[in-house]
Amino acid sequence: MAVKKESQKKTGTVIASPAKKPHSPKKTLNDYNAEIMERAFDLYLQRINSGNSGDDVNDWLLAEKEVKKNHRL
Repeated sequence: MAVKKESQKKTGTVIASPAKKPHSPKKTLNDYNAEIMERAFDLYLQRINSGNSGDDVNDWLLAEKEVKKNHRL
């Protein structure tokens, strides 16, 4: 089924395109690893200050899970 196109008059006015947000650079793997490392260290400090047992691997895995969730990865 053919659709008729309506003709538009040229008015000479210029319509400005919407302002674009500045493009933020993509995070690299190193950026994510740094964020995970910082979070794992925070978890470690919380754990030892509260007297709970645990290990660095569990701190890292929990930090990795939180960072992935925060960045929807």
